Amino acid sequence: MVYRLRKALLILLIVSILILTWYFRLPSGDNHAETVPHLFKPLGRERALITTVGQGPEGLIVAKMADELKIRNYYRYKAEAIDVEGYGSLLVAVGYSDMGMLSSRISWGEEKQRALELVKAAKKQRIPVILLHLGGRSRRGHKNDELINMLAPHADYMIVLRNGNRDGFFSRIAKENQIPITVVRDMEAVKIPLNSVYR
Repeated sequence: MVYRLRKALLILLIVSILILTWYFRLPSGDNHAETVPHLFKPLGRERALITTVGQGPEGLIVAKMADELKIRNYYRYKAEAIDVEGYGSLLVAVGYSDMGMLSSRISWGEEKQRALELVKAAKKQRIPVILLHLGGRSRRGHKNDELINMLAPHADYMIVLRNGNRDGFFSRIAKENQIPITVVRDMEAVKIPLNSVYR
């Protein structure tokens, strides 16, 4: 009886270890593509044009970080293709917000069209596009994923939060499109790769 109990506990322990190993390997998503801690040579030039796609607050957060890093920038919450001229880089923060869309009085279709035309105009003028996703898991879901799938192939670099990449979504896109990507643990850690875009 004691032997059977020990055997059952041993099997339970082994299964538990296997499940925990699988669980803790899943969140990073790093097994899908090579990630870099930051860019090893500058990609962008100042002034940076910063905008939000999806009308969440992430664009303002990026603009505040840029100010703290002394990166010359200009924030436009509804930047359009015509606005990219004269800028050295385009920072696009993806974050869909129902409330933000409502207050901006822009439809979902118009927002997608604006975003796509914006990144295409930047690419046409050889302005590097940096895509940021700072909302983590709370800024995933159908609409955010649609925006990311649409915009990421036009990006020159991506910076994303680790808990937004738990399923390896961003890493797979980066690998498929050969885009350098940095996956950071939290919002504060965004500053290092963001700074590396310019210095």
